[in-house]
Amino acid sequence: MNIAICTDSSAGISQIEAHELGIRVIGMPYLLDGVTYYEAGMGETGSLNMQAQLTREEFFAQVEKSQTISTSMPTPGDIMDVWDDLLSKNDVVLYVSMSSGLSGTYQAAHMLSLEDDYAGHVFVIDSRGVSVTERQMVLDVHTLAHNGFTPEEICRWAKQSAGTGSIYISLQTLSLLKKGGRITPAAAALGSMLRIRPVLSLMDGGRLDSCATARNMAQSKVRMLHFIQEDLNEKFHDGSAAACQFAIAYSDDREAAYAFADQIRVAFPNRNPVEIILQELPTNLCCHIGPGGLGVGVWRIMDITRVRHELECREAS
Repeated sequence: MNIAICTDSSAGISQIEAHELGIRVIGMPYLLDGVTYYEAGMGETGSLNMQAQLTREEFFAQVEKSQTISTSMPTPGDIMDVWDDLLSKNDVVLYVSMSSGLSGTYQAAHMLSLEDDYAGHVFVIDSRGVSVTERQMVLDVHTLAHNGFTPEEICRWAKQSAGTGSIYISLQTLSLLKKGGRITPAAAALGSMLRIRPVLSLMDGGRLDSCATARNMAQSKVRMLHFIQEDLNEKFHDGSAAACQFAIAYSDDREAAYAFADQIRVAFPNRNPVEIILQELPTNLCCHIGPGGLGVGVWRIMDITRVRHELECREAS
């Protein structure tokens, strides 16, 4: 059985990586002063989806000037065009979407998958993540698909595993959340006056929520590492991160991300030796996070043998 993997650009999978893995990426739209742009999607030949796009530099320059900022989701036509193309060469499509707690993309894609043309051929997975956690769900689904797991088995595993990772993001400013209507103008003004740097977490339900505040970036990092350590102890039962993967996501300051990675290496000397992932935050998330955003994610590394055993046990019961 030929299984194709598809996702949206909120996963932050690079064009090169998508091409190498054979994964299709649908660009997520966002609006600046009513003009629609698309985060880069990836065609199977490696060519860009040439709908209106901005470079990262152009994006942040435009964000500074824009009065209104909002994000949207792919149209049904965009999604079906990709599915139709993939199904012309494959038996099944597994579409991993960004968290249903952050976008209506999952629900829209799920409803489309129930139509006669796609029922039994397209399976939609709610990653309950975004950026690095959504990316890892896509890569794990890809690994399982290439190791003989059926679409039904992969979906059962994904339903149990989605949202089990942790992600924390520190914001430099509340102004874009105000522009996007995510907080009240009064709350944004208070945050600016007090120079509060909020720390957000992606909750188990797959939605972003405020979990702490800090006065500066240094304090934000301390707060995020504290939450990560709590999760390692209580959620993963792996205080040293011996079986876990770390990832750092950032808006525009790669040097700050490198420095944070060094801080994590010192804080967790006995962590799993896999490299810490560094990744730019997707543009549609930067519409709300803005410049200076910095996040850290952690999750338990998938063990294929364990996944197979757990699926067999469920089937036996």
